[in-house]
Amino acid sequence: MKRGGQLRGDRLARRFCLGILILGAMLIGGNDTLTSPQSSERVVGGTVSLPTGNWTQISHPGWIEDAPVNVYGVLTKPDRGLTITATLIQNLTNKTVTAVKLAWYILSEQTGNKVLRSGETPLIGIPQGIPLHSLDPLNEPYPIRKEISSRGGIPPKTTGTIEYDVVSFANEAPHLSPSGSLTGDYHIVVFVAQAHFDDGTIFDSGIDASFVILPDEWWDQGGGQSPCRNCPNQVCQFSSRYNCYQCVSSPCQGCQVQSCGACLNVACSR
Repeated sequence: MKRGGQLRGDRLARRFCLGILILGAMLIGGNDTLTSPQSSERVVGGTVSLPTGNWTQISHPGWIEDAPVNVYGVLTKPDRGLTITATLIQNLTNKTVTAVKLAWYILSEQTGNKVLRSGETPLIGIPQGIPLHSLDPLNEPYPIRKEISSRGGIPPKTTGTIEYDVVSFANEAPHLSPSGSLTGDYHIVVFVAQAHFDDGTIFDSGIDASFVILPDEWWDQGGGQSPCRNCPNQVCQFSSRYNCYQCVSSPCQGCQVQSCGACLNVACSR
């Protein structure tokens, strides 16, 4: 694993299940302006056409080991320019999550651990009325028992869906290739950069974009075996060749595909 061009073998570093290393911290304070997912007119995908060329794209939930709040799943829609239009946020604490700030980066298998593009959302306030989920341990990792929240925030030990356009692959494509035609296998990872709780405390991931590894390196533990139990170990990958999704192997992940119209990739627990 490389960090800033140097080999790093620090076993004390914590790992994302999907390939990021971070050191989390709980902080007090903060005065960011809230954005509502329901009222926001910010649409990053729209009707933008997908780039030409021979390429694939996968959206990943950036699961942070031992973090109190995580991106559990990401929903991507090709007809919106491969925009991540919703995220499933899992609250593992005994407090209510009132707001989150999401961050993302893009890399490709052809360019190694170089971050090609990165960004973050504003602080997103979580209103009442969002879908809530719990998990069936016999049917992990897919969300079940859906209900609607009666008050704002994501309650303790619950997963909530936030409908907010995080990033559009089509919008980012011109920055990846000036010619507008792409070649390669691209990955977008979305993670919780910051989470605010009802008691005023804040979780800050302290993420550094240099802490990344390639998808084929996610198999580096267990002699090529996935470290996640009861997991499909596959994701839905969009292919420009077929203009549709196909299932491909990837450790610690599961997926649900709605024909060629949408893909939900979720994280499995170790």
